[in-house]
Amino acid sequence: MIKSLVQRIEMQARLLGEMMERLGVDPEIAACEAGGAGLAAVALRCRACGSRAECRRFLDEATGSVPAAPAFCPNGDFLARAVPGA
Repeated sequence: MIKSLVQRIEMQARLLGEMMERLGVDPEIAACEAGGAGLAAVALRCRACGSRAECRRFLDEATGSVPAAPAFCPNGDFLARAVPGA
């Protein structure tokens, strides 16, 4: 049970990291949002998200950078604010 939980957390972290990279999110901007609590909340929302398969498919089908997070992403607004110049 613990192993599957750890695997899920690792998978969600990879998806979030890849989404941030594709969107051009500045990790420093993201880390400073709400005194650092914003990024923690993003990670929790991502971990609780039921759209893992859709997220993986979105990232697999996209080539290079993407202009915005998909509509199903519960972190879309936060991620948009963390893009330099947004």
